[in-house]
Amino acid sequence: MAFQIEYSYRVIKSTWGIAIDIKGSLDIVSITNVPLEQFHHIQGCIFCQMPEMLNDRECNYIKSGIKMMYKEIIDNCDVGKDEAIIIALTNIRYNPCDYQEEGLQAATIMCLQEMFRNNTIKINTTFDYERKRYCFEYVLL
Repeated sequence: MAFQIEYSYRVIKSTWGIAIDIKGSLDIVSITNVPLEQFHHIQGCIFCQMPEMLNDRECNYIKSGIKMMYKEIIDNCDVGKDEAIIIALTNIRYNPCDYQEEGLQAATIMCLQEMFRNNTIKINTTFDYERKRYCFEYVLL
């Protein structure tokens, strides 16, 4: 079972917005056939392959988004004892003018919620005009 991932995250609450496009796949694999050390361990049996272009902070925002969706991923994937879930992110596109790395966490959550048709996390997004940055609040429903 493999899910294709393709999601466009957009938020505009000011004179500029955040635009992030995510592509990849989610698959269940046998742990005996895949060298898991080449992936980022997220939690439990979930691993992620990140695009090389991302720095450590950006990877951490994606990991946080996946961790927040852990239960939904596990509930929607029939994972056996000797299997792992691999989320392979093959492409993350953004315009540097319309980007804030914290948006990667929100984009990841929204992408997974759309994939599983599940809205367990509400994301309240506001713009802080003094800091000129978006603020994200995650509310579990």
